Amino acid sequence: MNTGDYLSTKRAEKGLSVSGLAEKLNISEEEVRKWEDGELPDSEHLLALSALLGVSVEDILRGGDAHRDEESEQQEPEPINFSHSEDLQTAQAEFDEPAISEDITYSGNEFVSSQSGNYIRSDGAISPSGRNGYSSAERKFGYIVFAAFIAIIIFISFMRFFSWATRPRELTVDNYKNYIEIEITPARSFNPDEYIVSVTPNTRIADFRMTLEVDFRIFDYSSGTGFIEFSETVTISGNPEEQETIEQSVRIGEIAFEEGYKVISVSGGLE
Repeated sequence: MNTGDYLSTKRAEKGLSVSGLAEKLNISEEEVRKWEDGELPDSEHLLALSALLGVSVEDILRGGDAHRDEESEQQEPEPINFSHSEDLQTAQAEFDEPAISEDITYSGNEFVSSQSGNYIRSDGAISPSGRNGYSSAERKFGYIVFAAFIAIIIFISFMRFFSWATRPRELTVDNYKNYIEIEITPARSFNPDEYIVSVTPNTRIADFRMTLEVDFRIFDYSSGTGFIEFSETVTISGNPEEQETIEQSVRIGEIAFEEGYKVISVSGGLE
């Protein structure tokens, strides 16, 4: 009897269909049909196949027990039992041909093939191959997720460095609002005739200098018809640290009301 007929016979004896055997071995039905047409199974499937059919690997390769001596012909080949490590040693002893020998490692209720990487359970089914029980597709997906995470971290770090490298170096009339706060308050709350101009930076500024035009109005006592509007120019300078307020007073000499300000010029090195 050839290998294909032998496998077909043993499969039928076990009550397995082609699809049922293929499902247990985690392979295609086409692969099983190739075996039954005479093609030898790959070494990575021999252990599981012998366990499922209850025959030895040697019987599968030789197409039955026709070439054994009379003693072996009278004995019914016993299924390989993978429940204990002693049985594993007996199963490994049958691999007397180098072409099909492979090391098997026992792990819990599974045996791991060193050649195929498959996890062969004691019931004969093959678990997905891969380290730590993960399949090749699962490991690839994990690598992709990890690579994407690293790429995002690198991108964020690069954007922060780019923002720092391209930051403004000088304080100007166009950007001063991003770096300093200006506040004009009366020196006293009742009948104010003096005001304080305060500048507070949110970063250290070297050689800071700012000129403002502050608008005021006073009551026109001479005519009694309204207010007189005028402006005072104020210059503030220094080397303020972050959140350090520098001030400059503006004395009017009579009761006045502050109406707003305009920055004429500003300069300084941003750090």
